[in-house]
Amino acid sequence: MVRNIREIWECALRELRRRQTRSLVNMSGYIIAIGVLLTMLTFLDFSKKASDSVLGGVGTHFIVYRAAVEMEGCCLPEDEFGEGFFAAGVPSQPLPYSVVEEISSLEGVADASPYISYRAYDAGGEAFFLMGGFDPASPVSVGATVCRSRDVVKGKFLEESDRGVVLLHENYAVVNRLTSGDKIVIMGREFAVKGIVSPVVRPARADIYMHIEDAAGLLKTRVPTGFSFGGWPNNVVLVEVSGSTVQGKTISRIRDMEGGLDIYTFGCYIPAGKAMGVNQQTLWFLTLLILAAAVLFSMKTQFASVAERRRDIGILKAVGWPDKAITWQILLESLVQAVGGGLLGCMAAMAAVHFVPLSAVIGPEWEGMEMHVPRAFFFLAIVLSTMGGILAGIIPALHMARKHPAESIRHI
Repeated sequence: MVRNIREIWECALRELRRRQTRSLVNMSGYIIAIGVLLTMLTFLDFSKKASDSVLGGVGTHFIVYRAAVEMEGCCLPEDEFGEGFFAAGVPSQPLPYSVVEEISSLEGVADASPYISYRAYDAGGEAFFLMGGFDPASPVSVGATVCRSRDVVKGKFLEESDRGVVLLHENYAVVNRLTSGDKIVIMGREFAVKGIVSPVVRPARADIYMHIEDAAGLLKTRVPTGFSFGGWPNNVVLVEVSGSTVQGKTISRIRDMEGGLDIYTFGCYIPAGKAMGVNQQTLWFLTLLILAAAVLFSMKTQFASVAERRRDIGILKAVGWPDKAITWQILLESLVQAVGGGLLGCMAAMAAVHFVPLSAVIGPEWEGMEMHVPRAFFFLAIVLSTMGGILAGIIPALHMARKHPAESIRHI
C-alpha cells in the first residue's frame, strides 16, 4: 500500500519511463504550444511596443488659446491694418504665464511652453505675415507643434542663446526670394535669416519664427500706450501630452480651467488611441486561444493514456491503493509532462527569436532593433504550462479514481 507522496512520485516517474512514446507525445503538445505561444507573444510584444512608439505620438500635441470674441474692448493690440494676436486663424487674447504653469502641472502633460502668434503688417511688401515666437529651451512641445531641427532644409535651427536671428518657412522664403544668410527687416528691426524650415502640418504654423524674447521685444513697440502684458505677451500655450490615450482627458481638464480656454488639435489621436487598445486586446486573445488549445490537446492525450492503463489502475485499486493516491499519481505524471514540455518550449522560443530575422517577420524598418524574450514571459509560460498540466490531469485522474476496480479490469 502506498504510504507517502515519495512513493507516488516514484511510481509516476516509473510509469513515464515505461510509456516513453506516450510521454513524449504529451510533452510535444506542450513544447509546440508553449514554444508557439512564447514566440508569438514576444513578436507581438515587440510589434506592439514599436507601433505604440509611433501611434503613441500620433496627434499628441495641440495648442491652447483664448479666442477674442469681440475685437473692441479685449486685450488685443490692434491697429488700422488689422494687426494683432491670432491663433488657429482667429483673433486671440494674451495669456498670463500662470496658464502655462497650470497646464504644465496637469497629469498627462509631457511638456508645455509659451508661444507668440502675431499677425503683422509688412508695410514694404504691403502684405500680412504671421510671426511665431517660441522658446528653444522647450524642444518637446515646440518640436511637436511648431517646428524642429530636422525640419531645416537650409541653414541651422534656433538655439537657446540665439537673438537677432530668425527662421523662415520655406513657402514664405520662396515667395520673398530670401535664403539663409540674408537680412530681413521686421517691425523696423533687422534680423539675420539663420535657416529655412519646411515642417509638416503643425497646429502653430507661422511665416517667420524667432526666439520668444525677440518677439516680445518687437510687440512692446506695437501695443497701445499703457498696455501691460504682465510678462511675456504669449497668447498660445504649446502642449505635448505623454500619449494619445491620455490626450482626451487632458483636453477636458484644460477646458474646465477658468477663463474659457480653446483647443486646436488634430483628431488623429482618437483612432491612434483605439488602435493601441486593439493591439493589447489581440495580444491577450491570442494568448488565451493558444493556451486553451494546449490544454485541450493535453487533456485528450492524457485521457487516452489513462484509458490504456485502466487494467493497471484497476489492479492497483484492488491491492489497496486509495483513490487519493491514484489521483496524485496521474496528476504528477501530467505535471511532469507539462513542466518539462513548457521548459523545452521556452528553449525553442528563445532559439526562434534569436535566429529568425526580425525584418522577415515584422518589417525591414525595424531591422537593427534588439528583440528578446522578456523574463515575465518565461514565468508566464511556466505558470500556464503548469496550470495546463493540472487541468489536463485532474479530470482524467478523478474520472478513473472513482471507478470500481472490477469495472476497470472487466473492460480490458
